[in-house]
Amino acid sequence: MIRRMSIYITDARKLRGGAWAAKYPDKADDLWLVAQVGGKKKRKRIGPPTEENRKVAEQKAAEWRFILERRSMGEAGMIAVSFSEAADTYLKRGLRKRAPKTVRGREYQAGVLKNHFGTTAIDQIDADAIATWWDEFVEEGARDVRTGRSYLNVLSMIFKHAARTHKGLANPVSEARERIIGEIQNTAAYRARDQENCNPVAPEEMAKLLPELERYGNEDLLLTVLLMYEGGLRIAEALGLQWGDVWWGKDDSDTSRHLHIQRTRSNSDEGGTKSGRRRKVSLSRRLRSLLLERYMAIGRPAAGTWIVEQHWTKNIRERMTRVCKRAGIAPHRPKDFRDTYASTLVTHGIVLKWISIQLGHASLAVTERHYASYMAVDGYRNPWMVSEGQLPPDLFSALDGWAGTKKAPTGTKNAKLSKIQGNSC
Repeated sequence: MIRRMSIYITDARKLRGGAWAAKYPDKADDLWLVAQVGGKKKRKRIGPPTEENRKVAEQKAAEWRFILERRSMGEAGMIAVSFSEAADTYLKRGLRKRAPKTVRGREYQAGVLKNHFGTTAIDQIDADAIATWWDEFVEEGARDVRTGRSYLNVLSMIFKHAARTHKGLANPVSEARERIIGEIQNTAAYRARDQENCNPVAPEEMAKLLPELERYGNEDLLLTVLLMYEGGLRIAEALGLQWGDVWWGKDDSDTSRHLHIQRTRSNSDEGGTKSGRRRKVSLSRRLRSLLLERYMAIGRPAAGTWIVEQHWTKNIRERMTRVCKRAGIAPHRPKDFRDTYASTLVTHGIVLKWISIQLGHASLAVTERHYASYMAVDGYRNPWMVSEGQLPPDLFSALDGWAGTKKAPTGTKNAKLSKIQGNSC
């Protein structure tokens, strides 16, 4: 047994003495947490003496007391770390190079899990404990199964990250998931639920929308829509493109032309892609022409310059609603153009693995789950033939028929493209 174990909350005045408090009067009342075990002492500053900080100190004191009691019992093989500590470590070290939106989501989900499991030792959480949490969170909380599944994924990530430090730690989430959800993710009903939010834009609607976007006069908005529509990018990926991410190719028949997706930008946040991985996305002739026109028009900007200057996603959504109304079509969200990209290519017989790589999905199964229904069409349809010098995204200009009123630079400027290729992808 560990002797003379004491954990208490005090202030800086008592901890450091009157002389120190007189020298630093603004910090004299700060709360401190102190743990004393035998001849060793551990201290942690909590902050000003607010009600919120006092609750934090009490929670931290309970965690310290729990760990010390476990160590004092001398139980072999026990892991003296609480779930809250494991979750904090995961949030601090396991979310590097992730998109800001993903980080915020993980922090919120981990916070909900911490509120439930709290100071429970992470190796004491089993499938039964997770099932109990599920009943409270999903069943009694009237939440959707899909929402609960996202929290289970975060719970599994926390266990996997903790297992890197604590060898032999079992991950009970797989057993709990099978018991709670079963095979629901493989049923037609679950796939249909996943596709409820898929709302692609028809070619005849795009034929009305694209000319209206050009008349609207906002080049940033037009380019953003085309990057999602012909590149399958997420809106944050389109806003995160820089001129150095464009590989033009020798000319518009060079099929090596592509965009290098390696970052996201949403509002004032900048970060990595949703998956944390970089990828190359094939560049259509039409999109290449419009990008090249803008590149020349603004004087060949530096590689680190943003292609789309507008970065407030709320403004883009509001303007899209306005332009859709002017074009006489139903309002569409930015995500609908990415769905249009995927569903159209699937329907026209483009290889699903190629589409999955372009979209940046973690696996082929993700692409199948979202867009499997577009593989089934009434009757037989010949796949779209990709001619020499073309790429699958060139299909869209053939479907909507929009070429724009402006023309890409030609002649001597276009002949100097080899000098532009300093941007390495």
